[in-house]
This record gives sequence, structure tokens and C-alpha cells, in this order.
Amino acid sequence: MFASAAEKYTTKGHRMGLRERIVLGKAATLTLLLSDRFGAVSDAIQDRIRSADGTNLDTWVRRVLHAQTIDEVFTE
Repeated sequence: MFASAAEKYTTKGHRMGLRERIVLGKAATLTLLLSDRFGAVSDAIQDRIRSADGTNLDTWVRRVLHAQTIDEVFTE
């Protein structure tokens, strides 16, 4: 049986929504880790986190483990 156009778009929408929720969860986790480790997270860093993709967020979460300062987390 073939899926209708509406079903295809609904499935695509669900996948997109899931990816967005995953990225939001990573951003929330990173913000929590940063605040626990380094104190208050500045608005500039929060903006950077909000605009990041999943790959950058993964990199930054890993860096929190070894960084001595919050700036080290975000160095390129």
C-alpha cells in the first residue's frame, strides 16, 4: 500500500520535530553542565548555544569535561 502525500508530510514533520527536540535537549544539558561547572552562563553564550546545531552541541558537551574555563569549551 502506498502512503498518501499527507501521510508522507506528517511522517517528515514528526522526524523534523524529533530532531528539533533532541537539539533542544542537548542545549539544555549543555547549559546545565556549564552553570554547574562555571557558574552563571552569560546571555552571549546562551545565544550561541541556542543557535548551534547538534554537532557543535555534542562537541561542547564533551569539552565541558576537561575545560578549565567556560571559554575553553567554545574555542575553535
